[in-house]
Amino acid sequence: MSAPEKKATQTTDKTTIAPAARTRTRRSRASREAQLLGCAMLAFAEQGISRATHANVAQKAQVSVPTVFAYFPTREALVDAVLKQVDQYFVSLVMAGAAGARSSARDRLINMILRCVDSQKTHPEYICVLLDWSTSLRDPVWQRYLAFFDRIIAAFDSVLQDGKRDGSVSKSLDTNEAARIIVGETHMISMMLFAGFSRDRVSSFVGHYVDAALNFIPKKQGGPVLSRPR
Repeated sequence: MSAPEKKATQTTDKTTIAPAARTRTRRSRASREAQLLGCAMLAFAEQGISRATHANVAQKAQVSVPTVFAYFPTREALVDAVLKQVDQYFVSLVMAGAAGARSSARDRLINMILRCVDSQKTHPEYICVLLDWSTSLRDPVWQRYLAFFDRIIAAFDSVLQDGKRDGSVSKSLDTNEAARIIVGETHMISMMLFAGFSRDRVSSFVGHYVDAALNFIPKKQGGPVLSRPR
């Protein structure tokens, strides 16, 4: 190849490549907000609800801190968005697991729990934030956690009530207390997951404690339903 031809080729190559290198894709507002929320979940999982900041989110997203403030103007707004996401995520998992009227109450209960178990592989940051949220006793978000907890309890209680109607659950079972026993054990499951227990072992444990809850009979019959003080 002659020198002029080589030079022309180089010029052509540069002309073709350079514009592509300078091209930047601009995110839509909805896309940017979703990205920042995803980064916020990671930041809150690492730093904790009480310590995560806009700067932590900006670092994860590789954007400026003012960019994060543009979508979440205050820390309260940022916390609210994260907790709303966690709330909706786990409620949707539980409700999806509760579906299937033809299945026994026991199978539905186990399915509800195992859907949450499997999220440890796909969305571990959600479980981390939920665990932190569940122990934020002195934080303003505690009352919000209790409201979330009540909805989860109600979902399990509803399945147990279905079991009473179809005969798969004892008529004498206090469904509210049984639901609280089942949901309470999910903390132990979370510990098992992060400790590296296999899914098979966790699944076996879930089956055992669901059976224990289904056979739970209070010592004093006719007492008040265990519920959260108002």
